Amino acid sequence: MTTKGKKAPRQISEEGRKILYRLLLLAVSIVYALVFILDYLLQLQFTFFLLLSLFGFVILTLLYMWFKVSNVDVEVPDEEEPAEDKPELLKFDDATFLVNMSTGLSIDCNQAAISLFESDDQASLLGIDLNTLMAEGWTSDQSLEIRRQLHRTKKASALGTYLTFKGKIFKGLMQASRREEGEENILAVRITDVSLLLDKEIVGDKIEKEAEIKTEEPLLSLFEDGLMSMSFIGTNYKFVRVNKSFCDLLGYTEHELKQLSILDILLPEDRDAEKKNLSQVFRGDVPLLKKEKRFVRRNSDVIWVSTSSSLTRDQKGSPQFVITTAENITHKKRLERSVYDKRDKLSSLLENAEYSILSVDRHNTILLINSRLCDLLFALTGIVVEPGFNVLDILPEAFREEYKKIHTRAFLGEHFVWEKKLVVSGKAVDVELILTPVSDETGRVNSISIFGHNISERKKVETTLLSEKEQAEAATEAKSSFLATMSHEIRTPLNGVIGMGRLLSSTSLTPKQKDYVESMLLSGEALLSVINDILDFSKIESEKMELEDKAFALRRCIEETFDLLAAKAIEKKLKLQFTIAKDVPTYIQGDIVRLRQVLMNLVGNAIKFTPSGKITIAVNKNSGSDEEIELHFSVIDTGIGIPSDRINRLFQSYSQADKATARTYGGTGLGLAICRNLVKLMGGRIWVESEQGKGSNFQFTMKTRKALSKDVHGKINSGTNRLVNSHVLLIADDKTEADIYYAYFKRWNMVPRIEYGVLAGLDLLRAKSEYNLVLIDAQMTSTAPMEVAERVRELKSHEDLPIVLFNAEAGEDVMYDYTSDLVSAVIPKNVDRSKVLDILIGVFSVEEHQRSQHEVGLKSVGKKLGEEIPVKIMVAEDNLINQKLVQNIFEGLGYKPVIVSNGLQVIEQIKKAKFDIIFMDVQMPEMDGLEATRYIIEKFDPSRKPVIVAMTAFALEGDKAKCIEAGMDDYISKPFMVEEIVERIRKWGLAQNKKTAETMATETSESKQIQKQVLLDEKVLNRLREMAASADMDFFGEVIRMFIQQGKEIISDIEDLCTKKEWDKMSQQAHKLKGSALNIGANMLAETCRIIELKGKAPNGEDCTSLSNRLRSDFNITIEKIREVTGISVD
Repeated sequence: MTTKGKKAPRQISEEGRKILYRLLLLAVSIVYALVFILDYLLQLQFTFFLLLSLFGFVILTLLYMWFKVSNVDVEVPDEEEPAEDKPELLKFDDATFLVNMSTGLSIDCNQAAISLFESDDQASLLGIDLNTLMAEGWTSDQSLEIRRQLHRTKKASALGTYLTFKGKIFKGLMQASRREEGEENILAVRITDVSLLLDKEIVGDKIEKEAEIKTEEPLLSLFEDGLMSMSFIGTNYKFVRVNKSFCDLLGYTEHELKQLSILDILLPEDRDAEKKNLSQVFRGDVPLLKKEKRFVRRNSDVIWVSTSSSLTRDQKGSPQFVITTAENITHKKRLERSVYDKRDKLSSLLENAEYSILSVDRHNTILLINSRLCDLLFALTGIVVEPGFNVLDILPEAFREEYKKIHTRAFLGEHFVWEKKLVVSGKAVDVELILTPVSDETGRVNSISIFGHNISERKKVETTLLSEKEQAEAATEAKSSFLATMSHEIRTPLNGVIGMGRLLSSTSLTPKQKDYVESMLLSGEALLSVINDILDFSKIESEKMELEDKAFALRRCIEETFDLLAAKAIEKKLKLQFTIAKDVPTYIQGDIVRLRQVLMNLVGNAIKFTPSGKITIAVNKNSGSDEEIELHFSVIDTGIGIPSDRINRLFQSYSQADKATARTYGGTGLGLAICRNLVKLMGGRIWVESEQGKGSNFQFTMKTRKALSKDVHGKINSGTNRLVNSHVLLIADDKTEADIYYAYFKRWNMVPRIEYGVLAGLDLLRAKSEYNLVLIDAQMTSTAPMEVAERVRELKSHEDLPIVLFNAEAGEDVMYDYTSDLVSAVIPKNVDRSKVLDILIGVFSVEEHQRSQHEVGLKSVGKKLGEEIPVKIMVAEDNLINQKLVQNIFEGLGYKPVIVSNGLQVIEQIKKAKFDIIFMDVQMPEMDGLEATRYIIEKFDPSRKPVIVAMTAFALEGDKAKCIEAGMDDYISKPFMVEEIVERIRKWGLAQNKKTAETMATETSESKQIQKQVLLDEKVLNRLREMAASADMDFFGEVIRMFIQQGKEIISDIEDLCTKKEWDKMSQQAHKLKGSALNIGANMLAETCRIIELKGKAPNGEDCTSLSNRLRSDFNITIEKIREVTGISVD
């Protein structure tokens, strides 16, 4: 409380005192200076000076003390004066509080507040929540509205009922304003007792003017200007007084509202209820009536309001009028309606959902449950389950522990699908429960929603489908087994027919006999083609066809296609040629076998339906990077073409263009259907463009990626080895281009010669027959290049000599011609060295194939193979005709094979003698080939185990895998070719010879010398010496260093995998090194790799360790031998 005291003296600030004191010191200093001067001038005695100085010091001290005392007097307040002024907010005459908004507690109040609430002192009103001063606290809606007003305008007002410390209840108008005091937010709250206004208000004409009663002015101002909508309603329900906020709420003027009653602004259906409510207030039955009702605004809009009504009596105690406050809550009501609607929809969804729905908290208390689940739980437990129940109390005991684990993990954020079989009313029911964690706004899981569903019907359907699937798989397996069996039954006699026919063709025959034999072979091969088509189609149809992903040379694939079909093309005098765009990679990743199958089918059809002209394969790159390339293949012919109305039928299974085509040309109608499916597996599509009578253009695309040359198996042998020591003649006018090619040929260890001028070149060819290849400059000006080619071809000694045009203006593509009478290939200008090498290798491949057409069968091999590779061979075959066939084949190759009829006889023979190679039929009586192979691997010492090559008429992909899995080393399919037998003997016979030599070797110096002799293949050694003698060793040195680097890495991997006992991976690495070793002729190293590869399929830890040590030793010996022979640094 503020009291009046004496007037405070004028205060001097600290800074002011300092300035005055400095001035005082200055004045004293001046006085001393003057005294000193006078003493000097007047020659006064020193005593006088001393007395004067002492007097000055005393005066200075007194002055200083006076200023200090004066300052202290200023700072000490009067006993009745406050230390500092109260805040301006507390100077109001109304009860005023200051509230700290952070704590919500009062921090100060004025004397009016102490008086209004009849408090003994100020302390009882400090540090309290002002809501504790109310007889009835604010409703939640009122609190929300007050906060909303403070947020929007920093001001708020509301009418409430308060209680004094002495028990008096009064109506109070609360007005709050938000202020910022330094860093704190302060709320100033004024509370005005409006009961004074109500008591002094006179109804009707007796209303006194507010100006006549000065004490009422603040109260009237609060009523008129307050934010709360207020009205006074008389006993006749008419408005006596309304404030501006109430008028704004309804859209009426004050005058208009005073002509109306409260009932006039209500909906008709609400008026009776309002009369009852007001009657209760007027009778005094309720001190304060709170209602939510609908008001009709002047513009007929209906709004929702929250009202508080209380009775006011006159001085005699009679009911005078009802004071009513109104708050617009229309928006709140709309929100509530929206919530109710959503709740109704949710309730409807819960009750009508197909799922049983449950929500539980962290303690397994049920928060929500729908009736469907209630019914299910009642059927299970006989308990009517409601929210509040604990799940563990109603869950069958058998599931509780499992549920607890899932519940815990679900609260960690995991989702679960839980399937259980329950017994409901004696009936088994399959139930699926889906547990989904539900998180709050902070991301913390606070409940779990569980959705249950009866899946008994679904389980029945799944069981039915599973049964049908198993039946279908059984039927498919039966069909596959049937096809394999039929293949075996057909191929076995067909093997005898074709094999005997080939043996017969190698003998001396009359022209008529030869014609008969050729007809027999063609018929057998046609039947074999039909069988292959049916098997391939069956594999594709059953989705068992899988593509390999290996690196291969694209050109090689096309060459091999032409190799197999060139004889038919030559017979019809058709040209076979192909072009590869310059931007197409030399090596790509994919399945070379299946790509070749597609090309053979398309080219074979082209040959079949082209009576004259040419067939061309064109390869272009559509798009892509090294990682993914789309290649576009075109097989173009000049044949009979296809009618436009028949094109759509071409790629359908068992379909041909028409019946006449089938009768004339034959075929199963499966070839193009197989092509379509294979192309689809390769990520492409196939289509055809054709015009009847003018030819067809079959096109397809495939997805692939670029491969590195080092990843292509056998690249070394298939490269420069074909060109070594080949004599090549260049006929040219331009010395520059000729010199470039001359340097290439020297690098590849060929024997080149250049002749400038056509006549000189032709004279040299007439004089010498040693040339293997002629290159003609396509830019010659003296004579047309094609004329030069014709004149070369006229030379009888060189009529088959391959001719290549180089430096040609042929665009971007390289052209290969497999059947041209003149030119074998055309090399464009500015082609890089690697592309020239590929072209020459391709040309030599064509020539080798064409020469081989006249050297088919045993004549091309003769009995020299038995002398070259002396191995002991056994053949296990139960078919008598096939026994005679293989016996004749092997005898023709210079071998005397042991022939047996079943696996038991194979085992007996191995016990008697050591064999190098066994050609084993898979399907035999008593003991089949697979069982016999497993027995040999298990029972016999590895040193006595022969190489086992499977011979089977089963032709499905899985059959080869079964053979390898059983321990067989290789595989050939019936009917087999003589070339396949020869290739297997060359492949495995050399290795077995080296193995025998190693077995016989001892630790003596003599045995080391033997080992050294068989370390590298003799032919490869000669080739290595020739390359070493060449002036340019870059290419060969790079190949050797690449082999050594790769070998070191693989051997380290093998040792590591052996330690880890990862046998499959060890076997794969050994296989990889074996191939590389064979490519450079390192046969002993390759044989060690082969043994490790086999050990990986039937592992033995001890042998594995010793073999890996032996592998590293063999590798080091091989490297040393290569360095000795070639002189290449291998460090």
